[in-house]
Amino acid sequence: METQIDKICNELKKYHLDDRIHDVYKFDNSRIEEKYGEIKLVRVKLNNSGGTNLLVVPGYSFNSFAGILRKLFEGIQYIDNKYSNLYLVNWGDKIKADSQRIGEGKSQEEKFLLNDLHRNELAILLDKCLRSPDLDLKNITLLGKSAGGGVAICLCNIDKGIHREIKLLLLVAPGLTDRGGPLNDRKELPIHISWNKDDDVIPFAVSEEYEKKLSDQGNNVKIYIYETGGHELNVQFLIDTQEF
Repeated sequence: METQIDKICNELKKYHLDDRIHDVYKFDNSRIEEKYGEIKLVRVKLNNSGGTNLLVVPGYSFNSFAGILRKLFEGIQYIDNKYSNLYLVNWGDKIKADSQRIGEGKSQEEKFLLNDLHRNELAILLDKCLRSPDLDLKNITLLGKSAGGGVAICLCNIDKGIHREIKLLLLVAPGLTDRGGPLNDRKELPIHISWNKDDDVIPFAVSEEYEKKLSDQGNNVKIYIYETGGHELNVQFLIDTQEF
């Protein structure tokens, strides 16, 4: 039977990476595994020696993980020139299943609230994992997509957490009902949000809600709009944010 590690390694093989420049880090904790399943962090060494790291939080499904990995490697020349390491979260199978269950039998309003609480809970969990001294993760550009974008927003607001190392926030069609409220205290953080007009998962119109909420809060936000690309990272977004 193919394990989650097998699935991750098979994805990495598609990009012909030398085994010496990537590894899969498992957050080894029995209490975490019992409640959330196995959460893993893929680390790929890049060429830049400037000390900036790209941390990517995809949606919960393996398809989301594989999809954003594919797009990152389509734009590898842009991230390779800018970052020392790429870190990519893999949520495993349990969190996806849990996210689908938590709203069962609830009203739409309750579903929205419970999903936001769930994303914040995952951000707290991820914060604890990423602060592992084994990782020594510093000077971070954080990229979050879809539900992982909602988690990324919450991650930026955890008191005394990894957020102190997050210097730039990139979001791809982020999923959060409170459209950026957790960023209210992060006025100094540059926030760049990407949306494709043909997104069939989180409608393009939601981008206006994020822009208004964050602008009204006084956040430093910029929206990038692309004609096509569906619910995926648009490689042009990596190009357009190179200067930051």
